[in-house]
Amino acid sequence: MADQAEKLRQLVKRPKGYTLVLTGPKGGIGRTTLLVNLATLLQREGHRVCLVDLDIVFPNVSLILGERPLYSLGDVWREKLPLEKGLHLTQQGFPILTPRGAELAKISEEEMAELLKFLFPLTEQFDVLLFDSPAALEGPVTVLWNFCQEVLLVVTPEPPALIGMYTLLRSLPTHPFLSLLVNRSQSLRQEKDISDILCRAAETMTELRIHPYGGVPEDPQVVEAYHQRQPVVNYAPRSGASRAMAKMAKQILKKTRESESVSLFRKIV
Repeated sequence: MADQAEKLRQLVKRPKGYTLVLTGPKGGIGRTTLLVNLATLLQREGHRVCLVDLDIVFPNVSLILGERPLYSLGDVWREKLPLEKGLHLTQQGFPILTPRGAELAKISEEEMAELLKFLFPLTEQFDVLLFDSPAALEGPVTVLWNFCQEVLLVVTPEPPALIGMYTLLRSLPTHPFLSLLVNRSQSLRQEKDISDILCRAAETMTELRIHPYGGVPEDPQVVEAYHQRQPVVNYAPRSGASRAMAKMAKQILKKTRESESVSLFRKIV
């Protein structure tokens, strides 16, 4: 643990970019789809955005976008290639950096710290750095959490996801900014009820405050856009999901401005 803490302390600089990771209690909750659409919206607003797929178990950012990067994240990191070689410019106008299959599935906490140190220059090259992460809250994932300014928890109204989120809340590590999004909600009332219950539960169980984003409604056009390998914000910009994601992107942009007076990393004890 001391080695891990020291490696992360070596990363403590004053970056220009905002770092955000999306995670959740299980797979299949729309986390990656949200990231792709957020990256598209932020890019559209003129911000330099990079999307890094660190779902080391089931990376699928390139699949959702219909892209085939020449170099993988594992290629550039382990072969010590220039970081720029791994950046693949998508048709949406922002670059992605992704593993190939499960090449990083067995990465250790120490290796994750080394990988994030390798990726650190991206925080100075881009205004916003978005990370996808695995559902399981294990050692390497907590290292990633410590690297990011914001950890966004994604949940859906289905019972397995809600039960999984309660389990996740019991073991949440301390972090300066935790947020919550209810994806695929059936109504505004459902969004609010789930957000209120989970935020109160987190404060009761761990004394951690979670900031609610609200939600993204269930929308069949998200599925249609997926089959067309397009972000729904491009495929159907006036859909309910697209409008909700646009609102969320504006909140993120506001935080990037506010973060200029906030330290990026917390110390690990």
